Amino acid sequence: MPYLLDTNICSAMIRGTAPHMAVPDWSAMAISAVTAHELEFWAVATGPNRQERVHIFLSKVEIRAFDASAAAHAAKVRAALRAQSLSALDALIAGHALALGYILVTADKDFKRVPGLRTENWLKV
Repeated sequence: MPYLLDTNICSAMIRGTAPHMAVPDWSAMAISAVTAHELEFWAVATGPNRQERVHIFLSKVEIRAFDASAAAHAAKVRAALRAQSLSALDALIAGHALALGYILVTADKDFKRVPGLRTENWLKV
């Protein structure tokens, strides 16, 4: 089953705080273009050392384009959870994972509330 990595998982890999994921099988993983945006913003906001590490990471992982199907799924997620707190970017990432049929790898418990979304937390050991 393919996996879509959430931003918090990617940042742990980039920072080196997820040693058990130091040599991942990149062929089974991808990130959303939304996550790529979040990582690029993080890199720009924190300086050249982080930028280099983020760009190395992004060169290794497949970045999935956010398309019309992902947009439709994300709209359903936001509508289903509008009374609860889920950021707009998280709704986009959840919708993208649903559209792709991927398992979302995340340490964020808020995603557990998304109907039909399968999640795993690779930071738990």
